[in-house]
Amino acid sequence: LPFYSEVTVTGFPVLLATEFKDMINELRTNLLIAAFVGVLLIGFATRSIWLAAMVAVPNLFPILFVEAIIYFQIGQISVTEVVALTLAFGIAIDNAVHVINVYRSQHPGKGSVRERLRFSVGEVAPALAASTMIICAGTAVALTSSLPILTTIGGLIIATLVIALVTNLIILPANILAMSKDH
Repeated sequence: LPFYSEVTVTGFPVLLATEFKDMINELRTNLLIAAFVGVLLIGFATRSIWLAAMVAVPNLFPILFVEAIIYFQIGQISVTEVVALTLAFGIAIDNAVHVINVYRSQHPGKGSVRERLRFSVGEVAPALAASTMIICAGTAVALTSSLPILTTIGGLIIATLVIALVTNLIILPANILAMSKDH
């Protein structure tokens, strides 16, 4: 049959079967690039590479922590998990922007770095905690799904956001305080 001499199977399942590992690695690389660009944008916006460096640790820690858990439990991260971590990272870096914004709005003559950080965290913590809990509560609906992929996404987003909230309210101010000349 000359008309049917060659059949090519195509589609998303075939693509996943042949390109899965490369696609995952590209997504993970893009997540790290997005994290790096986010930190650079904070440095550019604040005109302070010092503040950008202070933001890097508390915002990369939640992602790397959750990835480590996935690696030790499953051994490999999936496309869905990388997408969930990317979304959570965007919200996490937003938390850092709020802390830095309030901190920088405090005039240096208003007190020591410690006092300005205490005020800044006290000012933004309730709003950040409330928004994180609202997003987590909305995402928790996914945990009741019978689809395993949705429960995974929900759990990852919640874990990453909670860790990011804690790191941005504790580690970020601690970094700034530790690196300042005025302890």
